[in-house]
Amino acid sequence: MRPRACDTGFCHVAYDVTGLDELIEAAAAHSVTAEGEIITVDQGPNAGARIVYLRDSDGITFELIEKPA
Repeated sequence: MRPRACDTGFCHVAYDVTGLDELIEAAAAHSVTAEGEIITVDQGPNAGARIVYLRDSDGITFELIEKPA
């Protein structure tokens, strides 16, 4: 069983991006897939941000964050 991105002790890289939907589509062409749905933050300092976790073919997980304009 692999750890989830939110589990204590798990480490991943996060990137601030624009064009989140396009990046997810482009990543799929390189065997990088979304680990679930895009999440929209609904409260706190990041309210309105859209977040998704991706995993590559080596099992590396990273996070893409698209902040509201």
